[in-house]
Amino acid sequence: MHQNIIFDMGGVLLDYSVAQQMEHFFGHLSEQAQGQIYSALFASGLWPLMDRGELDETSMVRAACELLPEELHAPVAAMVPHYFEAMPPLPTNELIPLLKARGQRVFLLTNAPHAFHREKHRLPYLHLFDGVFASCDVGLLKPDPEIYRVFLRMFDLRAEDCLFIDDMQANIDGATQVGIVGHCYEKRDLQGLRESLSI
Repeated sequence: MHQNIIFDMGGVLLDYSVAQQMEHFFGHLSEQAQGQIYSALFASGLWPLMDRGELDETSMVRAACELLPEELHAPVAAMVPHYFEAMPPLPTNELIPLLKARGQRVFLLTNAPHAFHREKHRLPYLHLFDGVFASCDVGLLKPDPEIYRVFLRMFDLRAEDCLFIDDMQANIDGATQVGIVGHCYEKRDLQGLRESLSI
């Protein structure tokens, strides 16, 4: 049994996908408009710059709008500061108090922008976490192995004592490169996760 359980946020603890964001904020727009917005926000390479901490929300909106016709500026400006609102908690959160009751430590390791610090209250059991680590604070992104090394050093953890849960196999692979065992939650199989955690 691993002493330290590390959770990703989007897709693991909070419901997040690009498709979900597009539908929630832009589903009322034409297919053409949605395609343009998708290209500007998610296919342009801008979004990771926000997660890396290089762009704040204002800069993100400005950069995306430079790629869009004027009539789409307002929808984008309305979405970027509020995208956490379309990320409700997932049932995986209910595992956290069970892990803590068993004596294990719980950590968060997420690719997230600076807005995360304003929005992290959306995690129901945030108060139970032993450590919270966001990519924007260190200028690194999963799956770069270096982000896991920095995380381990920050909390004085040994890789072999950790289990990392993420919804993307590439991020699991990055963790594996530094010796952290991973569980891919891509299919959101809660029972399978419970079995992996023996809980």
